[in-house]
Amino acid sequence: MCGIFGFAAAPGAAVQPKALRGLAAALFRLSASRGKEASGYALMAGDRIDVDRAPMASDQLMARARTKRVFNRMAVTDKATVMIGHSRLATSGFHGLNINNQPIHTSGLIGVHNGVIANYADLVRTFSGIALASTNDSEMVFALLARFAEQAPCLAEAVARLFATIEGSASLAALPAAGDNLMLASNHGSLFFAMACKASVLVFTSERFILERCLRHLDPGGAGQTPTITQVQAGDAYLVTWPGQLQAVRLDPAVQRPQRQAFAPQIFDRLVIEAEARQTLRRCTRCILPETMPFITFDDQGVCNYCRTYTPVKLRPLAELEAALAGHRRPGGGPDCIMGLSGGRDSSYALHCLCRQLGMKPMAYTYDWGMVNDLARRNQARMVGKLKVEHLIIAAPIEKKLANIRANINAWLKRPDLGMVPLFMAGDKLFFIHLNQLHRQTGIPLSIWANNRYERIEFKSGFAGVPPDGTTKIRVATPLLNKFGLAGYYLKQFVLNPAYLNRSLPDTLAGFYSYFFARQDFINLYDYIPWNETAIIDTLEGLYNWERARDTATTWRIGDGTAAFYNFIYYTVAGFTENDAFRSNQVREAMISREKALELAAVENLPRHDTIREYCNLVGVDFNRVLKTIEAMPKRYLNDQ
Repeated sequence: MCGIFGFAAAPGAAVQPKALRGLAAALFRLSASRGKEASGYALMAGDRIDVDRAPMASDQLMARARTKRVFNRMAVTDKATVMIGHSRLATSGFHGLNINNQPIHTSGLIGVHNGVIANYADLVRTFSGIALASTNDSEMVFALLARFAEQAPCLAEAVARLFATIEGSASLAALPAAGDNLMLASNHGSLFFAMACKASVLVFTSERFILERCLRHLDPGGAGQTPTITQVQAGDAYLVTWPGQLQAVRLDPAVQRPQRQAFAPQIFDRLVIEAEARQTLRRCTRCILPETMPFITFDDQGVCNYCRTYTPVKLRPLAELEAALAGHRRPGGGPDCIMGLSGGRDSSYALHCLCRQLGMKPMAYTYDWGMVNDLARRNQARMVGKLKVEHLIIAAPIEKKLANIRANINAWLKRPDLGMVPLFMAGDKLFFIHLNQLHRQTGIPLSIWANNRYERIEFKSGFAGVPPDGTTKIRVATPLLNKFGLAGYYLKQFVLNPAYLNRSLPDTLAGFYSYFFARQDFINLYDYIPWNETAIIDTLEGLYNWERARDTATTWRIGDGTAAFYNFIYYTVAGFTENDAFRSNQVREAMISREKALELAAVENLPRHDTIREYCNLVGVDFNRVLKTIEAMPKRYLNDQ
């Protein structure tokens, strides 16, 4: 089980800040035996509450410079000093995702919980109106406590309702965000506290033994009177108050709530600060691109340069397409063109149009480099089966490809850089070389592609220092200067981080050549036929039973095993993803309103943690290490980084 612990020192307590720092260190050190997978604390000192948690053992957390700065701010003042801490043995909610770690900061409460809520899934369904940010059952505990506290006539009844609602074990320490009281409660008795230093300091822990050791730390010579240890009995709750002198009062329905102090400390919770900063990013007043977009500028009206230089997509005449296709049709013969099929919405709908509306008989081509997921494969099968289309799959040596991805991710983790994220997808770019070989082998000269121009994403190369070219042209038109600019950026990164000089280098170089220099002679179907998201999805679902992903609202790139991973990096560090760029293009084309774009992107940008974990497991990299590295990267939307 996890360990919860902490202390409350009354205003002007008979103990020096140095002793409280030593007490905190002892609490963390001794409570680590109850869980080393994650740790965290909330410290109220003076007029502020600092909240921090991390997927690391408590000794590592306490050794961080940030933690030392926070605890060094403690001083004897006219306000109480309170700390609640947590050492985690992960049960509900993977500890590598920091949002699942404790303290929990939700619904006006900051708290730590030890135990397992056996009916968590039932509670999520029953209280569906409660918005949860994590998959940790502890968040539900505090969300319920906050709700019951609003409804119940007294705090004792709120705790009683909580314990009657949950099934399982729960020991709690909760500090209201207002910072006025500390509550201790347990439904099974695994919580102990004692008054020390002339009753001016209360110390609590999950185990009596740990508490005894920590009390000796406050009185190392044993000169003082041994404090009495109180066990919080099953079903009991205590309210620790400090109107002047520290008090711990057992709650019962006859005890009214104490009057709140006029005290509103400033809360510094890194996770909350980051989330709020992402939500308040300055964005273009016409589209939704944020200020963290590479090379972005805003005019006096707040309109970005991407909007000012945007060239609207203009469809070419359908008759021109018909004329281009006419010379390739083979009535009664074999395939008359090669159509790239990923299984995504764009290529699936293009295959439908090619067969059902344009009367072509394509050969579908898929390059499977290991990141074509099962969802994409099922949708490919649905399309080619229903349309009776020959499907040629060229499979790369998957284990080698995965080893290459693993080598590049491990190299990137040593020196993470947003400009190098596309390196993870280098193995996919041999698509073009294999396509050209397929043309030679089959004698079919015509390629049909399904590139949606509204999905043009320029920020990936922008993070590598390459400015946008201000067009909606697709990759084949990338200016030569930009190609060499990218090559120079990658070369510099290789010098700065020799770990990139690994087994993947030949594949990376081949991918770069294939993507930027190999022959790309094709007809892009979306140059001629309109792209309408609703019509496309309705057609695919209605005619082909096309399948969506279960963990995201978007239908874009759901068949790509890497998309959830790299978008999580961009979202965490820069505060936006591909979805913001795509929705911005739709706004410029008057397809959707700016308000709708903001609404869609907010939902589509939510991290897909389970999919990211599957990606890490497939590639063979440490999920916990990956997440810790990404979360530790400087955030481009915070002023202090």
